Amino acid sequence: MNIEQGTTYHNPNEGDADNSKKSFRQRRPLYCCLIMFVFLLLVVFVALAKHFGDTAPKCNGRGCNRPDPYSTMALTKEDGTEYISSVNFPSDMETSIKDACDMVGKFFGFPTNTKVFMWEYNGPSSAYSDIEAKCGDFVGESCDGEAQAKQGGQYYVSGTRDNCVCNKATYTGSPVHFFPSGGDTATSAAERAVHEYTHAFQKSRGGPQPNWMMEGGAVFNECLFQERLDSNVKFSDCFLSGGGGGGIVRKTRELYLTNPTTKWFSIFSTDRCCGDECPPAISFPPPGDKERIYYYDIGAFAVAFLLHRSGKGPVEFWTKTSGYWNNPNMVWPGIDTTDGWAIDCPEGEGWKGVMSNMLGGETVAEFYSAFEDFMVDSDGNVVSEADMLAILQSDSDAHAASLVLADFDAADYDTTDRGPGECSAFEDLFSKVNLV
Repeated sequence: MNIEQGTTYHNPNEGDADNSKKSFRQRRPLYCCLIMFVFLLLVVFVALAKHFGDTAPKCNGRGCNRPDPYSTMALTKEDGTEYISSVNFPSDMETSIKDACDMVGKFFGFPTNTKVFMWEYNGPSSAYSDIEAKCGDFVGESCDGEAQAKQGGQYYVSGTRDNCVCNKATYTGSPVHFFPSGGDTATSAAERAVHEYTHAFQKSRGGPQPNWMMEGGAVFNECLFQERLDSNVKFSDCFLSGGGGGGIVRKTRELYLTNPTTKWFSIFSTDRCCGDECPPAISFPPPGDKERIYYYDIGAFAVAFLLHRSGKGPVEFWTKTSGYWNNPNMVWPGIDTTDGWAIDCPEGEGWKGVMSNMLGGETVAEFYSAFEDFMVDSDGNVVSEADMLAILQSDSDAHAASLVLADFDAADYDTTDRGPGECSAFEDLFSKVNLV
């Protein structure tokens, strides 16, 4: 554009720019308030996140043996257990597993949201397609069970569909797996079924739980129901030479004989190492050849010792609010699900409070001390097999107890779940996005 001399040129955008600057200066207090409001919202959100993160267990945790305090699984009179088997799973073994689960379920109630997966030994790949898909749908992740089925000899309860309720670590369902070996029989499968279905029941009662109580309780039940599975094997026979590991009494005593000065039960049996991560009481991972004894054999005998010391029988222990497993005060919400252990539970709370109540006020520390004193006297002598067997219920009493059915109408029988209750809006939000 050529502009002639003496002509005044007016830029049409100059006035708009001045007006824009004035408009921004006029709106600047509003922008500042908006920024301050967003900042305050962020501060409130962080504070709430910290509050709920500090006052409730996080949904994250160790990859194995995570100490979930809550459970949304209740107990029912009718059996709602779903059984899923691979294509060629032996029919006689499947029947024995179902019958054994039904037997113990009628004893203490059927845990809700429980599915039993039965994987045939060393079958073709095509035999596992359907069961792997149904397992994956239930637990919420891929179930590659074929490799374990090829190997066989594994039985366990592991995984859940969901483990975060109200931003609290919660057990919500029990997948029970059976991978029999080529040498397993219908009877041996039934014995394992008693053990694993007991775990499904235990998972419904809240926690955290000491490992000896979990595994020892399940082995104890193997012996309690043994005569119903094999009439030639009594309760005391099972304790002496059975229980899945060559004898509860014999293996426990043999371990104490290796070093009578070691407090084997007190040191090793409460919590189980998770890989290389071990609880404070254990300065090294326990030797693999003794690991079963710590939790299964010593655990089962510790359960028998608990019944002996408390004066209570198996029915009260498993099904009454005055016993152990059905006491509604089992949950200890203070557990750190990443770095915590069952042993961290304070005396008088959670499982320790429940056990103390069962023992008439004796603390868990006192119970542990009494157990060690029973196993080894002041002169360093390990207790005899006969004296260990002498504290058991009689065979006839144990068999009679195994025939008792859960009384759903009794005031001292609690079928409710051990869930965290109603979620607040923030707890529900944090559970969904897993922020804390």
